Amino acid sequence: MTDEKKTTAKPSYLKRPSAEHSVLLKYDAIIRAESGQATVTDAAMEAGLSRVQFQNLVNQVRVAAFEVLTPKPGGRPKKEDDEVTKLKAELAHVTKALQARERELEITKTAMLSLVDVVKEHRSSSARPSQRSRSSSTTKTIEAPNDAAEDDRSAKSPSDRGVDA
Repeated sequence: MTDEKKTTAKPSYLKRPSAEHSVLLKYDAIIRAESGQATVTDAAMEAGLSRVQFQNLVNQVRVAAFEVLTPKPGGRPKKEDDEVTKLKAELAHVTKALQARERELEITKTAMLSLVDVVKEHRSSSARPSQRSRSSSTTKTIEAPNDAAEDDRSAKSPSDRGVDA
């Protein structure tokens, strides 16, 4: 079992990487310039680059070195708590439901505004006497029966109303 762990584990020592000759020349020039063994201008000429190109390359190497040297937290990333996972799922569900309700509300609002426009149009057209026909101005209004009188009639028994039961 210990043999398996050793074969799958990351090696603690990395060998010097191999690279093309031109890459090794640039690398050596950068190291000499950084250590003060050569000026940036001389190292750039050795690498076959302009001073600006060489300085950009040096800065990229520095950034890469800083990234490797920056301490990072050890171990695996923490797993989310089950409760947090459930709450996130519930939040997503509620958010989706809320968006659906907002769409329904917008549709209802649009329909209601259209209905209001129709009612206003109807009222304004019926208020204009020039648009009414003569027959509508001479029609008689039929009044609804008085509810109290109807209640009195329904409360009477059939014999009171003169009807045989």
